[in-house]
Amino acid sequence: MLAELRSQDLPMNDELHTALRQLVLAAGPQWSTAIEKSLANSKCLMLAIHPVDEAELDHNSEHSYMRLGGRPLMSPGFAWPLDRAGQYMQFLLQVDIKNINPPGQASLDMPSSGYLSVFRSGQILTMADKDRKAFHLHFEAANLSKVMLAAPDQNQPLPPLKGHTFTVAAGWALDLERLNYETLAFALPQNFAMALLGWAEKYNLSICAAGHFFGSAKNLEEEKEICAFAAGGISYDSTRARDSHYSHLIALKDNWILLARVYECAVFKTTISTTDILIQKEDLAQGLFERAWVISR
Repeated sequence: MLAELRSQDLPMNDELHTALRQLVLAAGPQWSTAIEKSLANSKCLMLAIHPVDEAELDHNSEHSYMRLGGRPLMSPGFAWPLDRAGQYMQFLLQVDIKNINPPGQASLDMPSSGYLSVFRSGQILTMADKDRKAFHLHFEAANLSKVMLAAPDQNQPLPPLKGHTFTVAAGWALDLERLNYETLAFALPQNFAMALLGWAEKYNLSICAAGHFFGSAKNLEEEKEICAFAAGGISYDSTRARDSHYSHLIALKDNWILLARVYECAVFKTTISTTDILIQKEDLAQGLFERAWVISR
């Protein structure tokens, strides 16, 4: 089983391969098939973010418009967004969306071109999930290859996140929500199920060290519920989500998909672990990125 997974859809380094092998051996032969099927059934395609390791951004690079942190390219007249406290937001991500066609999701429509920039408040961890002033998404169809590098004024109170150019590449990762369901379906003992989920998280990080577009992510189902509530201006909690009075909102959660996850802690060494951008399918198709939602944890 391990050799097959390693050589086909789940490429892994020696450390990950050894860890999986030890997990299978500890579970015993009676569970090896369940583990194999759980992994096989949980595979999903996503676009992994690969930062270009360079001391300074090369603005003449073919990938210079694909960036994490630093300063974004913007058309003249762009106003740097402010959060609810009137502080300049942090610039997080800018991408030319023609380079992020959804892998393996032919039914998912999106504009063929345009530049999406994502900002978040420096205080986003203390702000309510439903607060639209905790983040800002800017989308424009203009060619940004020959326009200015934007920056707030000299009194910006927030230090800029270190800039990285990046590329994207499709690859197999593991849907953690699906994997959890699979371990329950195969009645895998809880200690081995938790160990397998922990291994899968490490595997995903090895594939998508900086983050990814589309695909799956840990806690995604809850975040979809949060977005369904937040878009209606309602604060989310698990008790309220199970209240029949809000069933109409829960029914909308599957309209939301993960557009991108950025592993902020790994990329910028911030106190934020991940920042997720979620959007409704119909809004993605129409390029209405301003309706997307940003959740940091």
